[in-house]
Amino acid sequence: FSWMLGAWHIPAVNCFVELLANLPYTPDVFKLRAWYFRYAPFQALDESMLSNYLEAHRKGLISEQEVFRFIFEDNSKSWGWRWLPHNSLLRRPEFRKDPLLLKAVRRLADTELEERQELPIDVSALIPDLRYLPGTEYFVRILRHFGRERFVRSIGWRDTGKYALLSEMLKMVRPLPGENGETLKTLLGETSIEPERLVDAAMFNPAFLEIVGEYLYEPGLASAGWYFHAHINESFDEEKSAAVARYTPIPASDFNDGAFDRNWFKSALSGVSEQRFKQLYEAAKYISSSNRHRRSRIFSDAAQGKLTEEAVEKKLATTRDKEMLMAYGLLPGRNFRHRYETIQRFAKESKQFGSQRQASEKLAVAVAMGNQDIRTSTVFNGQWKTTNSRSLPPISLRRPFPVKSRLFCVRMNSVT
Repeated sequence: FSWMLGAWHIPAVNCFVELLANLPYTPDVFKLRAWYFRYAPFQALDESMLSNYLEAHRKGLISEQEVFRFIFEDNSKSWGWRWLPHNSLLRRPEFRKDPLLLKAVRRLADTELEERQELPIDVSALIPDLRYLPGTEYFVRILRHFGRERFVRSIGWRDTGKYALLSEMLKMVRPLPGENGETLKTLLGETSIEPERLVDAAMFNPAFLEIVGEYLYEPGLASAGWYFHAHINESFDEEKSAAVARYTPIPASDFNDGAFDRNWFKSALSGVSEQRFKQLYEAAKYISSSNRHRRSRIFSDAAQGKLTEEAVEKKLATTRDKEMLMAYGLLPGRNFRHRYETIQRFAKESKQFGSQRQASEKLAVAVAMGNQDIRTSTVFNGQWKTTNSRSLPPISLRRPFPVKSRLFCVRMNSVT
């Protein structure tokens, strides 16, 4: 009978699965579903079995251990040329909310933290499948296990190395509602974790920027840290987009293209000490596994005047560095005409390349034009100001003037 429900008889399997899904929930139905999931070669009940086991536990039909057995044993499979175990069930959103599932997550994490030495243990291969660890307690515990070792930025596929998994776990931790700087202070106790280490860890996992800032009595730390996280060449998930939206009205997609928020940068720079900002600048390497944090550093250097026009123009001429192009307008000074001509020359030279590179450089040119406007971040206004100063003759600002048989009148607000 088990063979008849296999992949060779898919129509029969589908009918049987549909029958199981529509039967009224009873102890016998649960046992039948559990039997099918465990022994049938064609497992079509994967999506519904988690809720099936949770409902059975709530009704007192099975023990907590039976649920854990289903999660960790029945759903852990081995595949790939290295026969590596994986458990896609642990990625489900229910593992962020259900109390019993959170208990399973804690048990898995606690086993890895408490029992592992250097070599992997049985649960180590399942850690990469986790997506969430609850509470600042894990933030502190993981840092204690790190000691003075560096965080692992680039983690290989199914890497079960000790510090690679600790880095994975550190990224998963999220504070619980109500946790703050006092919570972190209590958990740190007599530990030897230094403030600089906490700041690096918060840049590695920005969910803790605010809590670490409260603990260090540096309320501007979160804003300065999120500045570096926002100004990178990388798309945002919903969680990151919501965090960035607290500090700027610029959409996340614009930051991905290369937009720069001057007001936010000025606030971030003045909100922390020079030494702390320098540490955040260095810790920006933890934002990405690649070199995508480079943009936030270049923008910071340009806005502070640490780059010169000559140095940037040399980069544009030799390497056609798009990050430098977008930072070009952030340099101090009001030499708009020269910068406009340099950017337009870059755009003209782009025509010698393929269509894909042309499209990429065209976007960089548009962003560079927008970034050079002191008063606004919109591309249109940047192009209008520079074009106007270069092409149009002197005009009276109070009387209409003709342009191709049309009358225009320019109205200007006071500019400080």
